[in-house]
Parts: sequence; structure tokens; C-alpha cells
Amino acid sequence: MDEEFWTKVWLIGLWIIVICVVFVLGLPFAHTVSTMDTVLFNAEQVAIQGGDTQTLLDMANEEVGSNLPTQMNGRILFESDYDMLITTDVSNGEETLTLVYNQPIFAPFLNFIGMTGPTIPLRFSRTYMLSAQDESGVTYLQ
Repeated sequence: MDEEFWTKVWLIGLWIIVICVVFVLGLPFAHTVSTMDTVLFNAEQVAIQGGDTQTLLDMANEEVGSNLPTQMNGRILFESDYDMLITTDVSNGEETLTLVYNQPIFAPFLNFIGMTGPTIPLRFSRTYMLSAQDESGVTYLQ
């Protein structure tokens, strides 16, 4: 066979590998980023409407749990007690919600054989401005 044929075979093989990597590894990562961004946006809206900290945490935990796997093959990917944090900086009038999700890198491949594989912690955070604080809760600026 000639050299031109093998060049085409290698080129097609390379494109198949690239497409598999993009779809199998890239799409779950993009889904995680999109879901976490949506959770943070919705949490900000709850905060703007005057929701308290516990309501905000419950809403974020429910959304993450319904849109992303929280554990896979015995490995915990998201645990609300450790992976959600709200910090308030009263001196600057800000509150920050931080979420950490342990994204399994090779889960689409390894899940078939009952493994999770390595994970990479992804940290997402959003800061809200506080306008006033009183006994009934926190009022937020929009």
C-alpha cells in the first residue's frame, strides 16, 4: 500500500481520538460547569429576595443533587457538609457562596467496570452585596 493511504488512515484515527476525547471527557465537564453556574445564579436570586442562609444552602444542595451525581461507585463527589461554604464579610458588606465538586475525569470509561478513577476538585464561588443586616435576616442589594 502506498504512503498516501497510511497518511489518511492516521489522520482519520487522530480525528476519531479527538472527537472521543471532546465528547466523552469534555461534555461531562461542561455539564458540571453549567450546573454549578446555574446553582450559584439561583442562590444569588434567593439571597436577593431575602432568603436566609439555611434556605440558600438547602436550595443549592437540592439543585446539585438533582443535576449531578453526588457519589459514584462508593466515592463521594459532593457532600454538602464539606463542599458548601457561605462566608460573610460584614465590614465590606459582602457574602460569598463557595461550592466544590470533585469531577471524575475518566468516569465515562471507568464506570463500565465499576470504578470512578481520579477526580479533580472544581471550585465555584459567587459574591453578593449585603445592604443591611437585622434580627430578621439579611437584606440584599440587587
